[in-house]
Amino acid sequence: MHVDLEVEEGGLESLPRFQRASAQASQLHRLGAGLAGLSLVAWGLAFFIDLFSPE
Repeated sequence: MHVDLEVEEGGLESLPRFQRASAQASQLHRLGAGLAGLSLVAWGLAFFIDLFSPE
């Protein structure tokens, strides 16, 4: 697929591959935030398991 960026008619938003870009970006951001939260919870759990485990 060839995209000519100099042409003003339609814009990139009219092409099918760019129509859902904003929705996919928000899904990716939500997934990244969820994984970051999950890693923080796992780190905290590992910290407290190590803190209260018998040596």
